[in-house]
Amino acid sequence: MKTTDTPERQPLVGSRPTLGRLVGLEFRKLTTVRSGQSVLWSMLGLGLLLSFGVCWVLIAQEEAELSFSVIMMAFTVCAALGTPILGILVYTMDWQHRDILMILALEPRRHRVFLAKLVTSVLIGVALCAAFIATGLAVSFGLASAFGMAWTAQGSLEVLGMLIVLSFAGSLSGAALGSALLSTPLSVVIVIIQVLLIDNLLLLLPGGIGPFLQTASMSNSLIGDGSMGTALSSFALWVLLPFAVGFIRMRRAEPH
Repeated sequence: MKTTDTPERQPLVGSRPTLGRLVGLEFRKLTTVRSGQSVLWSMLGLGLLLSFGVCWVLIAQEEAELSFSVIMMAFTVCAALGTPILGILVYTMDWQHRDILMILALEPRRHRVFLAKLVTSVLIGVALCAAFIATGLAVSFGLASAFGMAWTAQGSLEVLGMLIVLSFAGSLSGAALGSALLSTPLSVVIVIIQVLLIDNLLLLLPGGIGPFLQTASMSNSLIGDGSMGTALSSFALWVLLPFAVGFIRMRRAEPH
Protein backbone atom coordinates (compact mmCIF):
# COMPACT_ATOMS: atom_id res chain seq x y z
CA MET A 1 0.00 0.00 0.00
CA LYS A 2 1.51 3.31 -1.01
CA THR A 3 0.71 6.81 0.11
CA THR A 4 0.18 9.92 -1.91
CA ASP A 5 -0.48 13.57 -1.25
CA THR A 6 -2.94 13.88 -4.12
CA PRO A 7 -5.84 16.10 -2.98
CA GLU A 8 -9.24 14.55 -2.56
CA ARG A 9 -11.69 14.81 -5.45
CA GLN A 10 -14.78 16.82 -4.78
CA PRO A 11 -18.13 15.00 -5.09
CA LEU A 12 -20.59 16.00 -7.75
CA VAL A 13 -23.14 18.58 -6.71
CA GLY A 14 -26.25 16.90 -5.34
CA SER A 15 -24.52 13.52 -4.96
CA ARG A 16 -23.23 14.05 -1.40
CA PRO A 17 -24.34 11.12 0.79
CA THR A 18 -25.47 11.89 4.30
CA LEU A 19 -23.49 10.68 7.30
CA GLY A 20 -26.42 8.43 8.21
CA ARG A 21 -26.28 6.78 4.80
CA LEU A 22 -22.55 6.15 5.14
CA VAL A 23 -23.00 4.71 8.64
CA GLY A 24 -25.83 2.49 7.41
CA LEU A 25 -23.58 1.25 4.61
CA GLU A 26 -20.86 0.42 7.13
CA PHE A 27 -23.32 -1.58 9.25
CA ARG A 28 -24.63 -3.48 6.23
CA LYS A 29 -21.13 -4.41 5.15
CA LEU A 30 -20.19 -5.57 8.63
CA THR A 31 -23.20 -7.88 8.88
CA THR A 32 -23.06 -9.24 5.32
CA VAL A 33 -19.37 -10.00 4.78
CA ARG A 34 -18.21 -13.46 5.84
CA SER A 35 -15.65 -12.19 8.35
CA GLY A 36 -18.18 -10.02 10.17
CA GLN A 37 -20.79 -12.78 10.25
CA SER A 38 -18.19 -15.25 11.56
CA VAL A 39 -17.32 -12.98 14.48
CA LEU A 40 -20.97 -12.29 15.33
CA TRP A 41 -22.00 -15.95 15.22
CA SER A 42 -18.91 -16.96 17.19
CA MET A 43 -19.78 -14.43 19.91
CA LEU A 44 -23.34 -15.74 20.10
CA GLY A 45 -22.21 -19.37 20.14
CA LEU A 46 -19.63 -18.74 22.85
CA GLY A 47 -22.17 -16.88 24.97
CA LEU A 48 -24.71 -19.68 24.69
CA LEU A 49 -22.10 -22.34 25.40
CA LEU A 50 -20.88 -20.54 28.53
CA SER A 51 -24.48 -19.96 29.64
CA PHE A 52 -25.34 -23.64 29.42
CA GLY A 53 -22.09 -24.48 31.20
CA VAL A 54 -22.91 -22.12 34.08
CA CYS A 55 -26.42 -23.52 34.35
CA TRP A 56 -25.09 -27.11 34.40
CA VAL A 57 -22.71 -26.22 37.25
CA LEU A 58 -25.54 -24.63 39.24
CA ILE A 59 -27.73 -27.68 38.74
CA ALA A 60 -24.87 -29.97 39.80
CA GLN A 61 -24.54 -27.89 42.97
CA GLU A 62 -28.30 -28.17 43.50
CA GLU A 63 -28.83 -24.42 43.40
CA ALA A 64 -32.49 -23.37 43.51
CA GLU A 65 -32.17 -20.12 41.52
CA LEU A 66 -30.53 -18.81 38.39
CA SER A 67 -29.29 -15.22 38.44
CA PHE A 68 -29.45 -13.04 35.35
CA SER A 69 -26.09 -11.54 36.36
CA VAL A 70 -24.41 -14.97 36.23
CA ILE A 71 -25.59 -15.53 32.66
CA MET A 72 -24.55 -12.01 31.65
CA MET A 73 -21.01 -12.67 32.91
CA ALA A 74 -20.74 -15.17 30.07
CA PHE A 75 -21.61 -12.46 27.58
CA THR A 76 -19.04 -10.05 29.04
CA VAL A 77 -16.44 -12.60 27.92
CA CYS A 78 -17.90 -12.40 24.41
CA ALA A 79 -17.75 -8.61 24.52
CA ALA A 80 -14.12 -8.59 25.65
CA LEU A 81 -13.07 -11.00 22.88
CA GLY A 82 -15.33 -10.02 19.99
CA THR A 83 -15.84 -6.25 20.04
CA PRO A 84 -12.18 -5.37 19.29
CA ILE A 85 -12.28 -7.61 16.21
CA LEU A 86 -15.53 -6.01 14.99
CA GLY A 87 -13.98 -2.58 15.51
CA ILE A 88 -10.98 -3.66 13.47
CA LEU A 89 -13.19 -4.91 10.63
CA VAL A 90 -14.97 -1.57 10.36
CA TYR A 91 -11.74 0.08 9.23
CA THR A 92 -9.92 -2.77 7.50
CA MET A 93 -12.42 -4.88 5.59
CA ASP A 94 -12.77 -2.26 2.80
CA TRP A 95 -9.02 -2.28 2.19
CA GLN A 96 -8.82 -6.06 2.51
CA HIS A 97 -11.38 -6.60 -0.27
CA ARG A 98 -10.72 -3.36 -2.20
CA ASP A 99 -14.28 -2.22 -1.50
CA ILE A 100 -12.72 1.11 -0.54
CA LEU A 101 -12.79 1.98 -4.25
CA MET A 102 -16.60 1.84 -4.21
CA ILE A 103 -16.78 3.86 -0.97
CA LEU A 104 -14.49 6.58 -2.30
CA ALA A 105 -16.47 6.74 -5.53
CA LEU A 106 -19.59 7.36 -3.44
CA GLU A 107 -17.87 9.81 -1.09
CA PRO A 108 -14.43 11.01 -2.24
CA ARG A 109 -13.94 13.18 0.86
CA ARG A 110 -12.04 10.75 3.01
CA HIS A 111 -12.49 12.60 6.27
CA ARG A 112 -16.22 11.92 6.02
CA VAL A 113 -15.58 8.24 5.37
CA PHE A 114 -13.32 8.16 8.42
CA LEU A 115 -15.99 9.89 10.53
CA ALA A 116 -18.67 7.44 9.37
CA LYS A 117 -16.48 4.54 10.41
CA LEU A 118 -15.82 6.16 13.79
CA VAL A 119 -19.55 6.65 14.40
CA THR A 120 -20.16 3.06 13.34
CA SER A 121 -17.56 1.86 15.86
CA VAL A 122 -19.38 3.70 18.66
CA LEU A 123 -22.78 2.40 17.57
CA ILE A 124 -21.43 -1.14 17.52
CA GLY A 125 -21.05 -0.85 21.28
CA VAL A 126 -24.69 0.25 21.59
CA ALA A 127 -26.01 -2.49 19.29
CA LEU A 128 -23.99 -5.25 20.92
CA CYS A 129 -25.01 -4.21 24.44
CA ALA A 130 -28.66 -4.32 23.44
CA ALA A 131 -28.21 -7.68 21.70
CA PHE A 132 -26.33 -9.20 24.64
CA ILE A 133 -28.91 -8.02 27.17
CA ALA A 134 -31.84 -9.29 25.08
CA THR A 135 -30.13 -12.63 24.49
CA GLY A 136 -29.12 -12.92 28.15
CA LEU A 137 -32.69 -12.29 29.30
CA ALA A 138 -34.09 -14.87 26.90
CA VAL A 139 -31.46 -17.47 27.79
CA SER A 140 -31.71 -16.96 31.55
CA PHE A 141 -35.52 -17.09 31.55
CA GLY A 142 -35.49 -20.13 29.26
CA LEU A 143 -32.94 -22.07 31.30
CA ALA A 144 -34.61 -21.19 34.59
CA SER A 145 -37.97 -22.40 33.29
CA ALA A 146 -36.53 -25.53 31.68
CA PHE A 147 -34.76 -26.68 34.81
CA GLY A 148 -37.31 -25.50 37.37
CA MET A 149 -35.08 -22.82 38.89
CA ALA A 150 -36.14 -19.45 40.28
CA TRP A 151 -35.01 -16.47 38.18
CA THR A 152 -33.43 -13.46 39.93
CA ALA A 153 -31.86 -10.18 38.82
CA GLN A 154 -29.81 -9.65 41.95
CA GLY A 155 -26.43 -8.05 41.26
CA SER A 156 -27.26 -7.42 37.60
CA LEU A 157 -26.48 -3.67 37.51
CA GLU A 158 -22.79 -4.16 38.21
CA VAL A 159 -22.47 -6.83 35.52
CA LEU A 160 -24.40 -4.73 33.00
CA GLY A 161 -22.08 -1.82 33.70
CA MET A 162 -19.11 -4.08 33.03
CA LEU A 163 -20.71 -5.26 29.78
CA ILE A 164 -21.26 -1.69 28.57
CA VAL A 165 -17.72 -0.63 29.40
CA LEU A 166 -16.14 -3.66 27.73
CA SER A 167 -18.27 -3.27 24.61
CA PHE A 168 -17.42 0.40 24.08
CA ALA A 169 -13.75 0.13 25.09
CA GLY A 170 -13.26 -2.95 22.92
CA SER A 171 -14.89 -1.56 19.80
CA LEU A 172 -13.07 1.78 20.06
CA SER A 173 -9.62 0.32 20.73
CA GLY A 174 -10.06 -2.23 17.95
CA ALA A 175 -11.25 0.42 15.51
CA ALA A 176 -8.33 2.69 16.42
CA LEU A 177 -5.78 -0.05 15.80
CA GLY A 178 -7.46 -1.09 12.57
CA SER A 179 -7.51 2.47 11.27
CA ALA A 180 -3.78 2.82 11.93
CA LEU A 181 -2.71 -0.50 10.38
CA LEU A 182 -5.38 -1.00 7.68
CA SER A 183 -4.68 -4.75 7.86
CA THR A 184 -7.13 -7.24 9.36
CA PRO A 185 -4.70 -10.11 10.08
CA LEU A 186 -2.01 -7.90 11.60
CA SER A 187 -4.49 -5.97 13.75
CA VAL A 188 -6.17 -9.13 15.07
CA VAL A 189 -2.83 -10.73 15.92
CA ILE A 190 -1.69 -7.60 17.79
CA VAL A 191 -4.96 -7.45 19.75
CA ILE A 192 -4.68 -11.10 20.79
CA ILE A 193 -1.03 -10.76 21.79
CA GLN A 194 -1.77 -7.52 23.64
CA VAL A 195 -4.61 -9.01 25.67
CA LEU A 196 -3.04 -12.38 26.41
CA LEU A 197 0.62 -11.46 26.80
CA ILE A 198 1.72 -7.84 26.66
CA ASP A 199 -0.80 -6.48 29.19
CA ASN A 200 0.38 -9.08 31.71
CA LEU A 201 4.07 -8.42 31.04
CA LEU A 202 3.57 -4.68 31.52
CA LEU A 203 2.66 -5.33 35.16
CA LEU A 204 6.25 -6.47 35.71
CA LEU A 205 7.66 -3.03 34.85
CA PRO A 206 9.19 -1.24 37.86
CA GLY A 207 7.72 1.92 39.36
CA GLY A 208 4.11 0.93 38.77
CA ILE A 209 4.04 2.34 35.23
CA GLY A 210 2.54 -0.83 33.73
CA PRO A 211 -1.12 0.16 34.25
CA PHE A 212 -0.47 3.44 32.41
CA LEU A 213 0.45 1.42 29.32
CA GLN A 214 -2.14 -1.37 29.46
CA THR A 215 -5.11 -1.41 27.13
CA ALA A 216 -7.19 -2.91 29.94
CA SER A 217 -6.74 0.22 32.09
CA MET A 218 -9.48 2.02 30.12
CA SER A 219 -12.14 -0.45 31.15
CA ASN A 220 -10.67 -1.33 34.55
CA SER A 221 -10.90 2.23 35.85
CA LEU A 222 -14.52 2.61 34.74
CA ILE A 223 -15.56 -0.52 36.63
CA GLY A 224 -13.77 0.58 39.79
CA ASP A 225 -10.49 -1.29 39.43
CA GLY A 226 -8.06 1.48 38.52
CA SER A 227 -7.37 5.20 38.60
CA MET A 228 -8.50 7.89 36.18
CA GLY A 229 -4.86 8.69 35.44
CA THR A 230 -4.18 5.20 34.11
CA ALA A 231 -7.43 5.30 32.12
CA LEU A 232 -6.53 8.60 30.43
CA SER A 233 -3.01 7.41 29.66
CA SER A 234 -4.32 4.17 28.19
CA PHE A 235 -6.99 6.01 26.18
CA ALA A 236 -4.41 8.40 24.72
CA LEU A 237 -1.99 5.59 23.86
CA TRP A 238 -4.39 2.99 22.48
CA VAL A 239 -7.25 5.10 21.09
CA LEU A 240 -6.30 8.72 20.38
CA LEU A 241 -2.82 8.05 18.97
CA PRO A 242 -3.87 5.19 16.64
CA PHE A 243 -6.88 7.19 15.45
CA ALA A 244 -4.60 10.14 14.66
CA VAL A 245 -2.33 7.86 12.64
CA GLY A 246 -5.37 6.25 11.04
CA PHE A 247 -6.84 9.60 10.02
CA ILE A 248 -3.62 10.50 8.21
CA ARG A 249 -3.46 7.09 6.53
CA MET A 250 -7.11 7.26 5.48
CA ARG A 251 -6.48 10.57 3.72
CA ARG A 252 -3.32 9.40 1.97
CA ALA A 253 -3.34 5.62 1.50
CA GLU A 254 -4.24 4.17 -1.87
CA PRO A 255 -5.39 0.57 -2.50
CA HIS A 256 -2.92 -1.57 -4.41
